[in-house]
Amino acid sequence: MLIFQIHITLNPERIDAFKTATQQLAEQTINEAGNTRFELVQQVNDLSRFVMFEGYEDKAAMQAHMQGIPFMLWKSSVESMYAKKSLGLRYFPIIDRMPLAPSVEHQAITADPLIFQTTINVQEDKLKQFGDATLSLQRATRAAAGNIRFEFFQETKAPNRFMLFEAYRSEADVSDQVHSQHYQDWRDATIPVIKDLVLSSTRYQPVFPNKQDW
Repeated sequence: MLIFQIHITLNPERIDAFKTATQQLAEQTINEAGNTRFELVQQVNDLSRFVMFEGYEDKAAMQAHMQGIPFMLWKSSVESMYAKKSLGLRYFPIIDRMPLAPSVEHQAITADPLIFQTTINVQEDKLKQFGDATLSLQRATRAAAGNIRFEFFQETKAPNRFMLFEAYRSEADVSDQVHSQHYQDWRDATIPVIKDLVLSSTRYQPVFPNKQDW
């Protein structure tokens, strides 16, 4: 599976036009053979910044998407909206989408989820230690009623860079996570192995899909 993120910064006056064009692309892309995901999120503290999150079964599916008419039309319509060149990153999924705990899988999502992306640089000789601790965190987090997503990725060109992609139902659920024992255990286990203590977290709001599809 191929997982990509494209980080885009827009000229502020083009935000609405970009959202409209990209939602149309997303609706077409998720129906393409070989596509596994397409999400668009907007940074909360800088509304000109977006992240497109795409997944494809293989290279052929990705190439078919990029050579298709919907993508070509989208690309030609939005490139002039960019404030700077976009940044594309490819990831290896360590933990991709996992099912919700049985006790919460049928609970409706009634408000926009709170989405966080955390990028972490890990010491090169401590990758397994970090990975084991984060997998334990993932299992405990997914069992919590307020969690919607917890995904764990490793950057392909920089294997010591990891990305956590999380979504929660409410501010209270985020607080519960941060103050939980499993999160404190994870911090205790991973802080010593984070390289130069480089850990950055960004909050996003969903643009696509709708809240009930997260």
